[in-house]
Amino acid sequence: MAAGLWPSTSCGDEIPLPPLEEQRRLVAELDAEAAQMEAVRALLPRFEAKIQRVLDRVWGTA
Repeated sequence: MAAGLWPSTSCGDEIPLPPLEEQRRLVAELDAEAAQMEAVRALLPRFEAKIQRVLDRVWGTA
């Protein structure tokens, strides 16, 4: 955390938040991004195996 954001140093100052509807929109956007990231992560083993098969074929280790 940044030094100015520790509860002990905030002096009770309020942090302004966007309206609730904007917060919901941001959360939905972040959730969609997280879902895309998870989909990409799920593809990684498949592509790693495919790359390994090509390398094996190129280097003659298959």
